[in-house]
Amino acid sequence: MTEAEVQATLHALLEEDGWSVTEQWKLGSKRIDVVAERSGELNSYEVKVHDWRKASRQAALNAPFFTRSYVVLPSNPRRRVEGTWFQSLGVGLIVLSETGELVELIDAPRRELPLSLRQAHRMAEF
Repeated sequence: MTEAEVQATLHALLEEDGWSVTEQWKLGSKRIDVVAERSGELNSYEVKVHDWRKASRQAALNAPFFTRSYVVLPSNPRRRVEGTWFQSLGVGLIVLSETGELVELIDAPRRELPLSLRQAHRMAEF
């Protein structure tokens, strides 16, 4: 799967679950691959095909601004990803199959948003 395919699959899954989804959400000078909002929760998702360590660092940087922050990867039996790595960073992991099925989920800890949604959206405009 390409990064665009993983992102499109995630987008569809989130919308099916009632989330309002935005891609390439701007936060200051950075762009977050996917942001989803529902019932006062605002979650971030960093999608990568190869460099899961980079994605985990990006997700950890996003975490203070979101209710939950995740890394999203396609399933790859040759890739060894340690769930404890993500837990230590305070981010979750979602692994998707080629057919769009959820293969693995390590839930991210829920945070109270330090910023209101309105403040976060205003920050995104800079």
